[in-house]
Amino acid sequence: MSEREIFDVDVFRVLREGYVDDAPELTERNEWKCKIALKIKGGRTAGIVTIILHNGRLFVKTVEWENL
Repeated sequence: MSEREIFDVDVFRVLREGYVDDAPELTERNEWKCKIALKIKGGRTAGIVTIILHNGRLFVKTVEWENL
């Protein structure tokens, strides 16, 4: 079975429309970290580990398929 890429348009869709299942965690730098997930094309769920920085910007740490 070949792996498919997660395209940038899908990443932006997950960030805009996704959901956070677990409570955000406070990092050692006092920033909030959470995983945002959304089922996208083909029925697969993409997950994005995101950190909310002090200046209000988002840092995308990891993008991955949830159901491999």
